[in-house]
Amino acid sequence: MEKVYFTFRMSFEYLVPEEYVRTMRESMLNKCPVSSYEQVCEVIEKELGDKPDNIFF
Repeated sequence: MEKVYFTFRMSFEYLVPEEYVRTMRESMLNKCPVSSYEQVCEVIEKELGDKPDNIFF
């Protein structure tokens, strides 16, 4: 999860101003349900047909 979240954060912060990122983090991202890395991998494998390591690396 940390790896996925970190990638999202870095991409997101690159695209929008810091003020928007801070507001979004305070109001939305901190309230999102947490998924384990294994759960994320299951969804990716189900939706894309292969494991994330095989698709993205």
